[in-house]
Amino acid sequence: MRSDLPPPGLTFEALTKRFGTVVALDDVTFTVPPGAVTALVGPNGSGKTTLMRIVLGLASPTAGRALVAGQHYRHLHNPLTRIGALLDATAVDPGLTGRTHLRWLAAAGGIPTGRADALLEYVGLSAAARRRVGGWSLGMKQRLGVAVALLGDPPILMLDEPMNGLDPEGMVWFRGLVRNLRDEGRTVLLSSHLMRELEGIADRVVVIHHGRIAADAGIDSLLAEEVDTSGPPSLEDVYLRLVTSPEQVVTAPEQVRP
Repeated sequence: MRSDLPPPGLTFEALTKRFGTVVALDDVTFTVPPGAVTALVGPNGSGKTTLMRIVLGLASPTAGRALVAGQHYRHLHNPLTRIGALLDATAVDPGLTGRTHLRWLAAAGGIPTGRADALLEYVGLSAAARRRVGGWSLGMKQRLGVAVALLGDPPILMLDEPMNGLDPEGMVWFRGLVRNLRDEGRTVLLSSHLMRELEGIADRVVVIHHGRIAADAGIDSLLAEEVDTSGPPSLEDVYLRLVTSPEQVVTAPEQVRP
């Protein structure tokens, strides 16, 4: 993995997306800095996946913009080397082997196919690489999706619910992976409903509720403000308070763990 990466990030400026009368995103503004793990959380239908799709040019905003290292995705040169994404781990042709799938994507992106084999080993799929993906578990498909995101060795990673389907061993592996990406100075934006897992790897938390920002703060700041609990505060406590009291908006200076 590269260690000489420039410090790009993701920027969302007054991002709004409407589907007819439904407002999926409403004036969303925040940044995802390098060298930190930013967790994007919110109830189902709160706009998280829509936001990530807009970043990749898979959906167009009604207003505002989403920038990758200061540029629109469509203007990026060799986009696989600038941003990697996992949006749906099941979106793989079940008739392909994992190796064929990854090698095909590498060839399409102008990336040496040897990179695909190295990544299959890196994500722990070497033994299954020549089997058809249709017979894989969800956790294995998540690992393959992570390999796809890493294919171009990008400085920015965007992962939507990457921990779904992972077994305990997979959770340990994923925590280590994300910490390594952060330590390499990469920009990491990930969404999940697994609050306890996020608490162990996230530096910052952005909470979206009804398409609007309900919190954007360092995780330590959020936990420090949670005093109405019977035990030690948790990210789950913070999250539940915010989504049941949507009029409350929390912002705090960014805090990045050493």
